[in-house]
Amino acid sequence: MEHWLSEYTARAPGYGLEQLCGRKYWKSIFGACVPDPELDRRFHVSPFQAFCLYGPEGNGKRTLALALAGDLGRAGYSFVRISAEDLRGQSETEERQNWSTFLGEIPEAAREAGGICVLVEDFAFSEKPPAFLRMLRGGLRNLREARVPCVFFIAAEEAKERGILEKELIFCPIGLPGEGERKEFLEQSLEGIPCGQGFSYKRMAEMTEGFNYGKLDQAVSLAALFIKHQINFLFGKDPQTRTEALGQNLAVLEEKSFRQIVEHLRAENSVSPRQAVPSPQEHTAARPVKPYVNTPSDAPDFRDKEERLKSLEEDLGKGMSLLDRMDSMDPHGL
Repeated sequence: MEHWLSEYTARAPGYGLEQLCGRKYWKSIFGACVPDPELDRRFHVSPFQAFCLYGPEGNGKRTLALALAGDLGRAGYSFVRISAEDLRGQSETEERQNWSTFLGEIPEAAREAGGICVLVEDFAFSEKPPAFLRMLRGGLRNLREARVPCVFFIAAEEAKERGILEKELIFCPIGLPGEGERKEFLEQSLEGIPCGQGFSYKRMAEMTEGFNYGKLDQAVSLAALFIKHQINFLFGKDPQTRTEALGQNLAVLEEKSFRQIVEHLRAENSVSPRQAVPSPQEHTAARPVKPYVNTPSDAPDFRDKEERLKSLEEDLGKGMSLLDRMDSMDPHGL
């Protein structure tokens, strides 16, 4: 293929490094890659910077690179995003040729745009023969010596066979977020979802130790679904009832609920920890599902809005969790 860069030019993200949670060290390093002519001259900062971000999937490698691409885009840089698989070719010779052509296009494209940010994803060091790594080293060296205005990223899950490239790439291990970073991420991502009394973002961060950003994002999504279900189940579709309930924090994310979400995400081949929803076979064969208004007489009937809110407030005041409250209202354990 010819003209790799034009084929894989992408739109830079609308966010930047300042919008990311945590990662203060990496944000300070990558943020300094945005051109500042006066300081760059004073401190002899090269316009060409090359990094390898490596670590397990979900730790935020691409997010960091994309955030910098967003900042560089606002400084006039173009953005190219490509998978190493697309450069592979049918043979080792073809792969080296593809990469050589790809790297050779960067100087002209960078000068035309005033700068370029390149992200090569899914790079596998262990699969690359020495001849390929020598070619890559030479290509990166040429870009550095030509002082091409370019920030070049390689994203990889591991970087064991990297020795030959250590002079041309700055290797950056991107690890799991720490407790403070998890707290910041959860606090920002769960904005608008009220938490139960005594349940803090700090406690959430403690409970999610070992989670990467991918798992944290899944926890946030499940928490939002859980709150949505609570509101629908407890307060129905009436907008005024929902507004009053939300205003009084009668539907909240409690520690018990969040713990079940965390346990679900930790488990391998997991289904919902409570087995909360019966299977279709159970619905039809064992216990037909009835609308809530037709539940047995021992289940509370909250069709009246004020009575519903008052009863729920009383039970929550006694320390009953929303999960228990929902169970008591639903004879099928929903």
